[in-house]
Amino acid sequence: MPSFKFTCIDVGASRVVGAVVRRDAREHLTLEKFACAAHSADPAKHAEWDARTADALRLIAQRLLTAAPALIAVPPHMVLTKTVKTPSVARAQRTKVIPFEASQVIPFPLAEVTWDYEVVADDGHEMEIRFTAIKSEAMERLCAQAEEAGLRIRRAVSSPQALLAAFRGSYPDGDKRSMVVDIGARSSTLMLVEGGRNALRSVALGGNAVTAELAALQGISFEEAEAWKARPRVRSGHRDAQANDQVERAMGAFATQVELELARFRGIAPAGNERQNAESFYLAGGGSRLAGLAERLEKKLGIQVRHFDVLRNLTIPESVSAEVNAAGDHVLVNLFGLAALAGEGTDERATALLPAGERQKIAFARRRPFLVAGAALLVIALGFPAWHFQGLLKQREDQAKAIEAELGPMRLWARTNAENLRRIAEIKEGDRALTRWFTAKTEWLDLLSDLQDTLVDVEDVWLDRLQCVPARPAGVVQRNAVKPAEAPLEFLVSGRLLDAENPVSKVSAESYERVRLLFSHLLESPFIAAIKNERFDNSQPGLLKFDFSMVLNLGSTR
Repeated sequence: MPSFKFTCIDVGASRVVGAVVRRDAREHLTLEKFACAAHSADPAKHAEWDARTADALRLIAQRLLTAAPALIAVPPHMVLTKTVKTPSVARAQRTKVIPFEASQVIPFPLAEVTWDYEVVADDGHEMEIRFTAIKSEAMERLCAQAEEAGLRIRRAVSSPQALLAAFRGSYPDGDKRSMVVDIGARSSTLMLVEGGRNALRSVALGGNAVTAELAALQGISFEEAEAWKARPRVRSGHRDAQANDQVERAMGAFATQVELELARFRGIAPAGNERQNAESFYLAGGGSRLAGLAERLEKKLGIQVRHFDVLRNLTIPESVSAEVNAAGDHVLVNLFGLAALAGEGTDERATALLPAGERQKIAFARRRPFLVAGAALLVIALGFPAWHFQGLLKQREDQAKAIEAELGPMRLWARTNAENLRRIAEIKEGDRALTRWFTAKTEWLDLLSDLQDTLVDVEDVWLDRLQCVPARPAGVVQRNAVKPAEAPLEFLVSGRLLDAENPVSKVSAESYERVRLLFSHLLESPFIAAIKNERFDNSQPGLLKFDFSMVLNLGSTR
């Protein structure tokens, strides 16, 4: 494994700790940079925790000045941990069973949380699964604060998970039953480990309980009680009897609560050897440094209580040792656990607790080298064909230029020919117009001649009006079909017919037949297309007046 760096960020209720850790080829861990930013742990100011954490993250980022990918440990008060037992199933079926079990034990819709799981034990008959869930909104806010500070979060784990990894990294050969209690400012983690099995539980009990008790006994503020609790002379007992008595009362009450939580934890731990007493007991966290706590627990539990030694497998150079000593090596436990997890879990499960947007960014970042390599291979694969076809294209362009040079005169001739053809068409159209004019002149003469002959044949009939108007297509009595597009001429004709047999009375039916004969003779003319709108007036004795429209068939008389 090559040497590489990564950033570890442990977010707590009263502080944020960060470090840049290097893992060498032998998997040894070295703390290259370290920073700790503490803030108020007063429960009354819980609403300010987000803002104080954001300020602490910015301070940590400024001190570390690193671009290495970061792992973050989420404090227990943000994390829900649930353990469930279910019948054992094959690994291929777990992807169906586990989401269902998660929806049963996590008291929120899965869409509102980021969650992960760990198969703690599987004996072939029963499977024990531990679920870890964080509200998506809270996780998104924490990641946004880290990103705003300049930290590239690539993995998130719960504080109990980091504690378990730190214990296994610090005591790798311990197969005996071990109890680990990590006491923070606001909450504590209880852990029972035996070989590959383990049980975890977070309880709302921390060092703040002692501070709150002291504040109540002394009648002072939480911050004053916290400062007073941390004074070395108080821990050494160099105060008056009343002060020592108050400290003893607060410490005794806290130790009793811890003992009760341990008893409850052992009672609800998974069946098996976990119910038995632990063979070793380790204290971790800032609360573990409370004066007399280890001794009280030893007395109550009847087992040796030791402080978690995180420096067993972690090298601290002199350049950062002063800062570590000022903060206390207990703050390194979760950092060491994060460092131990940095080389594990490279699949999607490693980012399960991160918000969906962060997971998408990380997934794309993981695929980016393959996408770049694929693009490079594609460029190489297409490069030679592209070069070859580029040469062919240049060849074809040269040929096209040569052909274009030859086609230039031909295109000029083609344009000249097109212009000549247009002029010929105009001349032909003029010729056709003259022909139509001469033809129309002859047709008019022939029309008038036919009209005169018809009047002579019918006898005793004359015309009073012959008026040219545009043709109307409706109601036409046609002899020859006329195309509407030709727009024939139409004449309004008025005339009279003399009934010589009845000069003093109304005209007879024979007069009407003579007019009908007139119409029939007119339709026989090739120059008359239709007769329409016939009207008759017999009011004058001896005369039959008539009106009609005559549509001409002179297609050339436009």
